Amino acid sequence: MDRRLAADAVCIDEGRVLLARGSTTWTLPGGQVEHGEDPFDAVTPPSAA
Repeated sequence: MDRRLAADAVCIDEGRVLLARGSTTWTLPGGQVEHGEDPFDAVTPPSAA
């Protein structure tokens, strides 16, 4: 079985939760963690760095 590590973020602001729209559902923002990558970097968009 092939396993991949993913990281998700829970962003709460004034009682509101940030969600990302997937193809068929809503999900928490996040991404796949590449080999050697810090999980924090996987959930932080490149434009925010």
